[in-house]
Amino acid sequence: MGTNTIIVKRYSEDPDTYWPLIEKFRQQTFKEGNDSIKYDKYHPDDDNIETWLSFKNDQLISISAAERSHYTNDPDIAVRVCRYHILKEHRFTHCGLIMGEHQIQWARENNFEILYIT
Repeated sequence: MGTNTIIVKRYSEDPDTYWPLIEKFRQQTFKEGNDSIKYDKYHPDDDNIETWLSFKNDQLISISAAERSHYTNDPDIAVRVCRYHILKEHRFTHCGLIMGEHQIQWARENNFEILYIT
């Protein structure tokens, strides 16, 4: 991965590699006072979730997930983008916008009709 370039990967591409990175990232988010990916809310191996990871200089700096929408009772056509967090020292890198492009493409490829962000 290049220097100062944001690289976006999907968790499902290589869970064995990304799992420990997400756990380290999760612990850092707790230290920063964020609970959006606490254990009772998020598990990357959940079949109803896909996770995007943003790397800068080989460091995981941000994650965002897309979950089948159980809130709208139409999980086969709607997906909710959530669980977004970027480490404080890497704010203003536009990771969310960069990941959003990947998430929109993924939603289309997986025949979701609705993608919304919470």
